[in-house]
Amino acid sequence: MSEEAQRQAQLAQYNDELARKRQQAEHELQRQRNGEMVSLQEQAAARKEAERLRIEQQIQAERRAADQWSADLQKEVERSRSLAEAEGRIKENRENEDVNRRA
Repeated sequence: MSEEAQRQAQLAQYNDELARKRQQAEHELQRQRNGEMVSLQEQAAARKEAERLRIEQQIQAERRAADQWSADLQKEVERSRSLAEAEGRIKENRENEDVNRRA
């Protein structure tokens, strides 16, 4: 084999080795990028879930507050009704007081 052919073979082998290393480096870089993308997606999903939970808790708190307001209003209505009924009985008794005395 001539010296020129030997140099050509070594050059081809060197170029092949460089191409293989370049492919490996690109493959590793792509794996890192994929890993970073997965990490970012997981973080985004965690943030989204945290926001969903926060909103759900806020809705539950508002629902409890509305239920409490409704219960308080119902108590006030019942108290007012009882007071009105009592005042009506008192007024009726006063108006009928003279009738009751005669009887």
